[in-house]
Amino acid sequence: MNKKKEEEKKRLEEEAAAAARKEQEGNLDEKDDKVSFKPLFHFECDVTEGRQVSCMDINELNPDLIAVGYGEYDINCVDDSKLKPGLLCFWTLKNPNFPEKIIKHENSITACQFSKKNPNLIAIGDSHGNIAIYNIRGDDTRPIAESKDMEAKHTDIVWEI
Repeated sequence: MNKKKEEEKKRLEEEAAAAARKEQEGNLDEKDDKVSFKPLFHFECDVTEGRQVSCMDINELNPDLIAVGYGEYDINCVDDSKLKPGLLCFWTLKNPNFPEKIIKHENSITACQFSKKNPNLIAIGDSHGNIAIYNIRGDDTRPIAESKDMEAKHTDIVWEI
């Protein structure tokens, strides 16, 4: 009887170890000696469908909040009216089907970064050299500061903020 209990205990320990190994593998899936990843979720909706992601940043105070800049830029394009306007979407892991907030911008957004001191502020740069700062608290989607109308401002694409 004692030997039977020891064998049962050993079998349960082996099953637990196998289950722990399987859990550690996470989303890795091994089939036919091939390793693949299973997507957990997609950040997409009708508003962003067919748009190019040009930049992204994660809020350090709230790592669940991801800012994604969308823009299209064609260096050879001479008529900006043929290009879609830029979008800045704020996604969360709680709702990957639709952004928490959408800010529309006149030109393609090429760079974005949350403020380190004030995480509710985000700076963006665009394809026309403009820089704008937005306060994402509240419903207002207008910038609190921007360089668009400044004289002698930078006019090349802003790649980094």
